[in-house]
Amino acid sequence: MNRKPDWVAWVLQGLAGFAVGGVLGFAFVVKTAGRSRGTFVADDQKSLFLLGLAVTGFGIASLLGDRLWLQDSYRHLAPDDPVHNPATKFASIAIGVVGAALVLCAIIRS
Repeated sequence: MNRKPDWVAWVLQGLAGFAVGGVLGFAFVVKTAGRSRGTFVADDQKSLFLLGLAVTGFGIASLLGDRLWLQDSYRHLAPDDPVHNPATKFASIAIGVVGAALVLCAIIRS
């Protein structure tokens, strides 16, 4: 059965991942705020680090779909795998790589 990818679901999964990545990044930034030692991201690079984590979250969530969020919560019926075509798969991976590059850039600049 050849199903077409659902771009709306792809974007919504990605936005959820962006939000979660942003919240995790914000928690890290707040926790390490004002520390002079013990952090690997300088204060002027924390916004880039935060953006990188959010973008990486978008890429991961749009690639994995419900499998990322639900995992083993279904006892009898597993969630459907996300439907990807080459464009959605490439876009998810490319967005995740760009986010990881932003995180790495923030760490290197620190």
